[in-house]
Order: sequence, then structure tokens, then C-alpha cells
Amino acid sequence: MFNELSPILAAHDVQQALDYYEHRLGFEVSGKMGDPIEYAIVSRDGFSIHFKRIDEPLTAEGAFTGNLNAGKGGVYILVDDVDRVAAELVQRGAAESIIPEDKEYGMRDFWVPDPFGYAIAFGSPQPAAQP
Repeated sequence: MFNELSPILAAHDVQQALDYYEHRLGFEVSGKMGDPIEYAIVSRDGFSIHFKRIDEPLTAEGAFTGNLNAGKGGVYILVDDVDRVAAELVQRGAAESIIPEDKEYGMRDFWVPDPFGYAIAFGSPQPAAQP
């Protein structure tokens, strides 16, 4: 039985990643190692994301375009109330505005880019259609 999944994202500046995830996305820094920081972990509501410092270029350079076609990955986070999370992240300055959308795959979700171009998605299942 799997108990937890913790993605590891590469970052040129782990402190910059920690600042963004803590201040803009509401995570707490739960561990860091090295000076400068080589590895760190942020957590929120029992979910964690790890960061590993790298020197080489990331897979794809440039701005995030709203999908994963630029060659970078991301993280999809299931939440209880995606609209509430969207409002919180706007308040925290993660984006000027966020409007979750109902998708054909049964989720209501939205994506924001992190400083390294990863897609950080938040979603909630759509309510079942009423007969």
C-alpha cells in the first residue's frame, strides 16, 4: 500500500523556491539542508514537495504557457474547495486573478506557474450531475 507521494522538483535557487511556496502558495518550510541550500521540503495539510538544487539548465527554458507542452512537469494537488484555494492564492499574490474551470475530465481546477516554470495545479472533483 502506498502512503504518500512527495514530488522532487529541481531548482537553481532553492531559497527562491521556498520563498514562493511559503509566501505565495501557503506551504510551510519543514526542512532544509546545506548552505547554500541543496535540498528542502515544504508541507501543507499533510502534502509535501521536495526541492533539489541543480546547476545545469532545466528541461525547457522560458515562461510557463498554461500547459505542460513546454517540456516541464508539475504537481496536481487535490483540494476540498478549489474556489476557496484560488481566492487565497490571489490574496497571497500567486496571480492577479484565478478562475477555476470545470473540465471535461470531471475536475474543477486551475494552474499557476512556480518560479522555475513548473505547473502547480489545484483541483476538486465536480459535483455529480443532478438527474
